[in-house]
Amino acid sequence: MGDDIMLRSTSRIEQLTLEDKTVTERKIIQKSTVVTERKERLTEEVNACLPEDLIDEIFARLPIKSLLQLRSLSKSWYSRIASPAFFHMFNILRSMNTPEKVLIQHVTNWETCKVTLRRIREFIYTLHSEDKLPVCPIRGYTDVTPVQFPFPFSRIDIIGSCNGIICLYRRRPGFILCNFSIRREVKIPDHPFMRANEKDCEASLGFGFDPIANDYNIVGIFYDGTVHTSFIYSLKTNSWSEIDFPTRPNFFVMPRATFFNGALHWVAAERSNIRERMILTFNLSSHVFGTISLPEPSRRARELTILNGCLGLISKERSTTWIWVMREYDSVASWSLVHELDMKRFHRGARVIKALSSGGLLFDISKYSINWYTVYYPETGVLSELLKFKGTCRMLDMEMYVESLELLDKGTPCGKTISWEEMKRAAPRKRKLTSLPLFSYQTKAMEILREFEEKCKTSVAKLQQVADDMVIEMRKGLAPDSDSTLKMLISYVSNLPTGLSSHVFGTISLPEPSRRARELTILNGCLGLISKERSTTWIWVMREYDNVASWTLVHELDMKRFHRGVRVIKALSSGGLLFDISKYSINWYTVYYPETGVLSELLKFKGTYRMLDMEMYVESLELLDKGTPCGKTISWEEMKRAAPRKRKLTSLPLFSYQTKAMEILREFEEKCKTSVAKLQQVADDMVIEMRKGLAPDSDSTLKMLISYVSNLPTGDEDGIFYALDLGGTNFRVLRVKLGGGGEVRTEFKEVPIPQSRMTGTCNELFDFIAGKLAEFVATEGEDLQIAPGTQRELGFTFSFPVEQTSIDRGTLETWTKGFNIQDALNKDMVIELTEAMEEAGLDMRVAALVNDTVGTLAGGKYSNPDVIAAVILGTGTNAAYIERVDAIPKWEGPPPESGEMVINMEWGSFQSPHLPLTEYDESLDANSKNPGKQIFEKMISGMYLGEIVRLVLLKMAQEARFFGDTVPPKLEESSVLTTPNMSVMHHDSTGDLEEVATILKDKLEISDTSLDMRKVIVALCEIVTTRGARLSAAGILGILKKLGRDNGDQKSVIAMDGGLFEHYEKFRNAMQNAMDELLGEEASKNIIIEQSSDGSGLGAALLAASNPRIAEQNESG
Repeated sequence: MGDDIMLRSTSRIEQLTLEDKTVTERKIIQKSTVVTERKERLTEEVNACLPEDLIDEIFARLPIKSLLQLRSLSKSWYSRIASPAFFHMFNILRSMNTPEKVLIQHVTNWETCKVTLRRIREFIYTLHSEDKLPVCPIRGYTDVTPVQFPFPFSRIDIIGSCNGIICLYRRRPGFILCNFSIRREVKIPDHPFMRANEKDCEASLGFGFDPIANDYNIVGIFYDGTVHTSFIYSLKTNSWSEIDFPTRPNFFVMPRATFFNGALHWVAAERSNIRERMILTFNLSSHVFGTISLPEPSRRARELTILNGCLGLISKERSTTWIWVMREYDSVASWSLVHELDMKRFHRGARVIKALSSGGLLFDISKYSINWYTVYYPETGVLSELLKFKGTCRMLDMEMYVESLELLDKGTPCGKTISWEEMKRAAPRKRKLTSLPLFSYQTKAMEILREFEEKCKTSVAKLQQVADDMVIEMRKGLAPDSDSTLKMLISYVSNLPTGLSSHVFGTISLPEPSRRARELTILNGCLGLISKERSTTWIWVMREYDNVASWTLVHELDMKRFHRGVRVIKALSSGGLLFDISKYSINWYTVYYPETGVLSELLKFKGTYRMLDMEMYVESLELLDKGTPCGKTISWEEMKRAAPRKRKLTSLPLFSYQTKAMEILREFEEKCKTSVAKLQQVADDMVIEMRKGLAPDSDSTLKMLISYVSNLPTGDEDGIFYALDLGGTNFRVLRVKLGGGGEVRTEFKEVPIPQSRMTGTCNELFDFIAGKLAEFVATEGEDLQIAPGTQRELGFTFSFPVEQTSIDRGTLETWTKGFNIQDALNKDMVIELTEAMEEAGLDMRVAALVNDTVGTLAGGKYSNPDVIAAVILGTGTNAAYIERVDAIPKWEGPPPESGEMVINMEWGSFQSPHLPLTEYDESLDANSKNPGKQIFEKMISGMYLGEIVRLVLLKMAQEARFFGDTVPPKLEESSVLTTPNMSVMHHDSTGDLEEVATILKDKLEISDTSLDMRKVIVALCEIVTTRGARLSAAGILGILKKLGRDNGDQKSVIAMDGGLFEHYEKFRNAMQNAMDELLGEEASKNIIIEQSSDGSGLGAALLAASNPRIAEQNESG
């Protein structure tokens, strides 16, 4: 009986909902009082025939859309649906009977905008039900619906979800709480501490619900390198407050928290022992931090999750992933292993990123440039395809939530779903729309409205200014022949005597702060004064002439915000101030409008001309009947013909487009700044990545390859050895005779590698090398000849990322420095070289396979026992250093007798958020052979510095017409300007920079350049060189910090090799200066950077000689 009543009632309520929808569509009927009375009568009818608790249960089972429509039927139902008791019932029923919803954040690939030439990418957000996740084709989407977000197509961090509310964060304006089920949002400003310190602090955030206070909270933990600071936000009080964070131990906290059981949970670790991880908790009711131990095998915890109503843990070691759950909360003994997965059976590199409420595990797999995701059900072993993205976009993040009515009575509308067609129609035309939306027309409309509202604001200060302007216009209007906007009409004007007609001198006092008065001017029809003290300029006006009390300060300007050395030289009648700025021997002038903050380009004089003085006047007929004609205007062509022949008239005044070039240069210089604080951050990041890279199964950007070199040369080695040094566009073969006691004699030959061999096949490359090696062996003299029947020993310097398994075995991981031979990947380079040497008839064995940096370290150690590390700065860049074996967690096997191991860092792939990357670095990377890789190398090595200079000059030519009305065709060719060319220009010491002119003419086919243009190019070279050199110094500091030698307590020598360091003097000097700044005067005395010429080739021969097998043969012989 009860079920029949419920079914009939549900049917009746749905009928009411349908009728209400019809009413909504018919606006005329909606306004009718008859319909309103009918709706009230029907709701009273339902209330009278059903118990209240039954109505609540019926309502709780309805879709949210129907509930929102029912609220408009009557006041009683509006109050019922908005009550906290109904919220609670609705949330419980939804969590029990409704699949969770999923918010997915997608990101497009980087693309270059055809208008701004900037690299851009967009973030798209879609909503789904967990049981209806989209299956996508290889390109684009089919059944995915986009949702309008608070900040369209921008990166937004998803902090977490609770009771249907998703917490989002974006720097400026701050946090947003969104309930997409009812499309409501609440914007929360971030704490002032976050705005001031966001870039300099590690931030860990969390979002959850306090069940005791019935309040939603946001918690932020910030670490500035010394102490932790933590804050909590209360939605109920709409305020932030500071909370105490444990002073000991010093935690490293993961950025995102998981909310469970009334507390937030972060994976954390003590900074002194980063491998020993734990769970850091924060109880939202008691505001107390705590910790929970992890199960023993889970020290490498990756992520926390919620699994089957329990706190879960996803941990990984090498190719194995464990899924744990804590059966009883806060009971370490209740940790239970529920799944142990061998990820190799799915795909190399597969990882678990989310546990779904259905019991499935969401896998992230990347293969062949395709990001795809699949759900695996461990109980059944089913692996279902889920999402697959290629080319256009990929999934970046996701968050699961339940439907709820939270925020129903708060905030503003949000999260409207729109079709792809609407998004396409609203997309900007400047960029081709492929399969993703680029813009939200609704959000744009709101931006226009907000912009209009902002411009229409009339604060008290602005109204006071309007009143003052009215007085000024009145005074101007009372003057004859006035340009005032007020006519101020009178019948007669009496010309009263002035001070000028009396021929009497007098004085007027200045306002007190303006004792350092610079210049008088006329401003808004009043006598004005420009005064300056240090970097501040004041603009005063005397409202009433000869009335000292009427002096009024109208503008106070901090000139440092414009440029060092800028000065105000004239106040214009338009209200603007004419600024004079000089930089790079170029005088340029701009007009600044204080009322609007607009800074507009005006004049720029370069080379022949500069502005010396100016005066403003009005048109009149004075002197019409006096004097003689003057001031005829003539064309530039006539000016050139009339120019004195003793001097060639070259450049004429250059206007706003040259100012644009200087803006580009200043912007680039600003983004390339490397302060000591920033370099320290880069060094600290280097240490962190080094430690991560030394751990097994690491995601570090540094490979930290084990070289298997544990025995470095001692100086006692004896015999004749060969070396092959392959690491750039040339390779070298060496013959080295060691006489013991440090005696060395070498012969070598350098061979260029044809481009076809660098991109051909593996066999073609090594056959070419073996042939040249055989030719060199055939030139052995009598005193450097191997005894007949003796096999020659070769040290092979191979300067590319290799995964070594022993001193003479190594598999190629990837190519760098312009090489791209695909069939060589994952092959043993020693085997390939050995087979090629056999084909060439050479009886030679590879005794040691080393990286060029490891070879440089060995060569440096041979001549100086204080050498601890080596750095290559040439075509590419790398570093190696000597590490204790007990500090290498990924070392397997017995430790070597020396207790030390040389680590090949492969630091060219280092990445850090503190690297001063610019749009030119991003463009260079995007167009390179290995986009997204070797970022550090692309900022500091010789292969790329000249290209960065070219890209900046190209933008100057395109946007500022730096070289004239057309862009020089050669300037558009990639790599046409090399780092050696850049070095020649940078070191040009001639008075008129002839070397710069020669390079521009020979390499770029640009012949007509002025001296000032060449000075700008030299300044550009200085910026690029300084940044690269200082970042190199930061990398060396990172190595010293890792070894505990940055305090200079003991002598430490860094062996340097490479053409960039050896031949680019200003680069070398800038790097040394940066080291002195970073280390301090005392410590820098014991840290020595030492040139190690030909270290990589000699080092390979030395390591071949110090190979234990060779040493044993020499001893037995």
